Amino acid sequence: MASSRRHFSHIQVDQKISKTRVKTSQSFERWSRLNEAKGLRRDTKAATFLLDRYVKCFLMD
Repeated sequence: MASSRRHFSHIQVDQKISKTRVKTSQSFERWSRLNEAKGLRRDTKAATFLLDRYVKCFLMD
């Protein structure tokens, strides 16, 4: 019984994570080159870099 509850809980966690996961399969090489070129060691750093650039280029006049 406890095992099935853990399994169900694990499925719920996976579903929540899947909703926020960014799929980069089609752009994986470009993503990797950006990380390497900018010395970004984590995907969160790359995402922050891209968001900052977007704001600077398109939202700031």
